[in-house]
Amino acid sequence: MTWRTSEISGFLRAETEDDPLVFEGIVIPYGQPSNSPVPEYGKREAFAPGAFAESIAHWNERADKGKVAYRSAHKEKAVGVAEAMKDTPDGVWARIRMLDTPAGREQAASVRAGVNGISPEFRPNEDRSTMRGPVVVHREARLMALAGSINPAYDGARLSLRDMEETPVPENIPAEQDTNTPAPSRTAQESAQERDQVATITRGAGVTITRQELPYGRDALMSGEDSRGRRFSILSDGYNAWAHNDPEAGERLWKWEQARSEMEKRMERDAGTQSFVRDEASF
Repeated sequence: MTWRTSEISGFLRAETEDDPLVFEGIVIPYGQPSNSPVPEYGKREAFAPGAFAESIAHWNERADKGKVAYRSAHKEKAVGVAEAMKDTPDGVWARIRMLDTPAGREQAASVRAGVNGISPEFRPNEDRSTMRGPVVVHREARLMALAGSINPAYDGARLSLRDMEETPVPENIPAEQDTNTPAPSRTAQESAQERDQVATITRGAGVTITRQELPYGRDALMSGEDSRGRRFSILSDGYNAWAHNDPEAGERLWKWEQARSEMEKRMERDAGTQSFVRDEASF
């Protein structure tokens, strides 16, 4: 396993005014893809729930009371330690205590001023990392250190629980598999209604993206303008996300990939249902 840094950002915040050097927060969020592809894979990456559970337990049970170091930035000297950590469904929670030194107090002041991003240094277990479309999902990793980040926590689309499963959940029972309980049939009207429904993508905090909000229309060669008034297409977004780490382009590509995947799954479900209805009618 290689020691790596990640641009996936959590956050810190001051929970008390009694001690200006103490901060808490979700320092490693689960299910949050990185803004841009990482060189090791050529894809974005994310951590599945529980990816750091064993590592956190190891740190908490160390006989020598060693703590995870907190750096002001990756590759810099430590300016604090994680004095408490726990694994949660949302990610790794930690309480960070800055050192009572000039560098520690300076970092504490930066966090209080709003420069509160934080990202991990880790060793992934490559045997448990899986490709899920445009994202590499790490299911087991060892936490080595934490570092301050000038990038704030990314409040964007997250992976669905299905995409973070180690073994993909099948959409339909294979045709050759024998079963005594066939899937319930639907009427033609119900199938048509489902096809006409707006495609949705699950996002953090229950937000959905509707078909009208998808970034590329029927003519994907030139689809619209971004927040800076620049014309974009699926081709230009692919280049800008890869060459320039453009977060808007990466977000549009992520939406498009998720929508395409959702539509493929719906088409597979409809095809399976229509086949079942035809087979049933032949009896």
